[in-house]
Amino acid sequence: MLSDDEIESFFSADALESYMKIISKYPTLSVEEQKRLGNIYRQTGDLKAKNILINSNLRLVVSIAYHYRKLVNHMQILDLVQEGNLGLIRSLDSYDPDKSAFTSYATIWIKQAIIRAISIKEAEIRKPSNLFFNLISYNNLIIKCDDESIPLPSDDDICKMLNITPFVLSNLKQAVTNQKGISINQFVLDEEDTLENFIPHYDLNYDNIINKIDDKNLYIVLKEILSPLQYFILYYRVLCEDNKTLEEIANCFKVKRERIRQYESNVLRRVKPYIVTNSHLYVETLAEIKKREGHQFYMLKTKPISPTYIVKYMYLKNNLTDMEKLLYQLCKLSKYEYMNDDYVSILGINKEELQDIILSINNKITTYIVNNSDYEKFREELLEKYKTKVFEIEIDDKKIKSYYK
Repeated sequence: MLSDDEIESFFSADALESYMKIISKYPTLSVEEQKRLGNIYRQTGDLKAKNILINSNLRLVVSIAYHYRKLVNHMQILDLVQEGNLGLIRSLDSYDPDKSAFTSYATIWIKQAIIRAISIKEAEIRKPSNLFFNLISYNNLIIKCDDESIPLPSDDDICKMLNITPFVLSNLKQAVTNQKGISINQFVLDEEDTLENFIPHYDLNYDNIINKIDDKNLYIVLKEILSPLQYFILYYRVLCEDNKTLEEIANCFKVKRERIRQYESNVLRRVKPYIVTNSHLYVETLAEIKKREGHQFYMLKTKPISPTYIVKYMYLKNNLTDMEKLLYQLCKLSKYEYMNDDYVSILGINKEELQDIILSINNKITTYIVNNSDYEKFREELLEKYKTKVFEIEIDDKKIKSYYK
């Protein structure tokens, strides 16, 4: 994802990205609003209330589906999302607003729908879904022991811990042995939906971590309070689905691994007051952002600026037209997630002209960057010069970090 060896197609968005752009337009509801709409639907069957509740939780489904992607060989992420959406819809029929927020209640149904679909559609021979749930728990136990460098408990202890019989344990062992495409060392599954489960270092002591890490609003708040460098480290070490190692992130800035570890420790301490349960700092900061951004709040990106995009721009800029420069900045460096219609409006051009500019930029990336030793040399020298200050680089008398907020 962060390597220059794989030059990303500049504006090509896969089906998931297109889907995310569509559902990102639906606002997240407060607990009170969820309960209010839930009561309306429960009492009157109002379809408008139902649609609002469903649409506002579509991003939650995507986030949960991502946690299960490593359990599948043949199903695509959008297949998991579709199954999760069915669970989301079914959950509303039995939702009791007096007991909990709809998001909390729906999460259980979404997970069950996804796991059941995997157990049926993914296995060559259908496994009972209860075996699949036990398999997840057994895998997590193996991972925990491996991470802590301790031996697995005895079979009797495992049976007690998982509340299973020796016969079921024997089946689980066989399933792990025969299961294709799932590496025990790579298997990551978040069952509790807490920030702690996303943190690669288990010696970090967190308490009262909220389970809203999948909420886009939290990402936006964290991005607001952190510098571009700090958010980049937090995102790829903690928030994103494929966490990067300290070494991988250090290579992005040509610094030592220990330096990134120190940054990470400071960042985690910095964000903790914003992610504890009922954090007033989180609520206040989110309110300030919404007031400042207005309708553009729902266009804010959660992904950080990548040093790769900065280096590419610096290398290409002398070969780009003014319109191409502006389009590149809007797409890769801006804090907003624009659609094609937005680019057309901002640049004052039509869609055909936009496609021509995109094609021209892609051609220049291919010509000047792909397999170009001069570019590689430029990249090494630029990162060696700026290191973690790469976000301080100026573009048209404007520092990169100013695009960030």
